This record gives sequence, C-alpha cells and structure tokens, in this order.
Amino acid sequence: MPTRRQYIPAATAPLAQPTGRLHVRRLSLYDAQSATSSAVSVALGNLALLSQSDRYQQVYQDKQVRIYENLSVLPRAFLVPRVEHVQSEEQARQIVHAGLLPDGTLFDPTEVALVEASIPLLALGSGKDDSVGRPESDPRIEVAPGKGNQIVLQVSTEQAALLVYSLGHYPGWQARVDGQPVAIYRTNGTLMGVPVPPGQHQIVLDYRPSSLSLVFSSVLLFWFAEGA
Repeated sequence: MPTRRQYIPAATAPLAQPTGRLHVRRLSLYDAQSATSSAVSVALGNLALLSQSDRYQQVYQDKQVRIYENLSVLPRAFLVPRVEHVQSEEQARQIVHAGLLPDGTLFDPTEVALVEASIPLLALGSGKDDSVGRPESDPRIEVAPGKGNQIVLQVSTEQAALLVYSLGHYPGWQARVDGQPVAIYRTNGTLMGVPVPPGQHQIVLDYRPSSLSLVFSSVLLFWFAEGA
C-alpha cells in the first residue's frame, strides 16, 4: 500500500541488549529554506551531495569518517527586525520545518521571528505590523563575562529588534535590559527572544529554576526551626 513521507523530529530506540548496532539504509538532508529534501548518496565512501553543496565544507577526513561544517549556521545570538505572530508552538515548528510562512513566502529566521504572544509595539518601537525594517548599519552583539548561569550581551542597534538567543526556551530563564526585567518570548517554537529598543544596551539572561528557590527556602525554614 502507498506510504506518505513524514517529518519525525526525534526517535527513541530502547536497547534490548547491553550492546547493539544501528544500520541506516537511507539518509536525506532537509533544507528548511527551500522546503526540499535530497538523498545523500554514499557511493565509494563519498557523500556526493555534501561535496557538491556550497553550504557545507569538509573539515576532516579519514578512512571511515568525513566531517562537514555547515557554513550557513546561525550565530548563537542575532537580532531580527520583524515579528510574525503564530497561534501555537506547533504552528511555529511547522513553519520552521517547512521553510514557508503562512503567506507562502520563504521563512528566513534572520529576517522574521515567530512568536506566539503579542509583543507590545512600544517595546519594539515598530509600526502597526510589528515590522521595524533593516537599520542603516549592521547591529553589533558582543558577549561579555557573566557569573554562574548568567549570559551577558552588549547590543548596539539603530532600530528596535528582537534579540534571538539560540538556547531552548525553558522555565527558569529571566531577562533584564539595562537592569530592568523584561519578558522572554518563545521564538520559532524553541528559542528565546527578548525585545531590544534602539541604542546601546546590556542584556542579561539569568537562569534561576524554581526548584532551586524551593530548596533554598526549605533550607532557610529548617535553619530557623533549628534555631528556635
């Protein structure tokens, strides 16, 4: 009977024995920007598709392994000038995987950020459609030393934008812009996004899980109880 291709984000294979082998018979590379997939040809030990692509550069090779660098990988932190509202996390992930926006245009994560909540227009300094346009000069992002679970970024931009940090949007993360608490928006279904106004600013991302606060509070209560 006919089958239909499906995108599988993850697969788990529990081991029945302490050791085992995993045989991959077919492998395809999926390009989210063009929404196309191409089979990887493993002929004579040569990954032909990777070798012919301008997107990948071979950085290592031995008798059994070849390693390629993805030259189009996004940086850890980058500023995006436009925000597109989506209805859910699932819709955002579908757009990312398909590489197409709802209007049919290609999804470029450096130009458009997908968020589920409504970001205040004043926070972005944008117009009626949350679009602020490209600044005259390229924005700058520098990573500064942080303490513990802190991530400190020095950002300079001529126009308001959404700072996208390539780290999972997980409960416990807090953000401050120039010392003032701001909301963190789930972006592109997975990442963290922080609105940044025009100018030079310090953005601090601080991980403070609620479980740690509960443990600390329990220790304080125990200390006071013992002292009494």
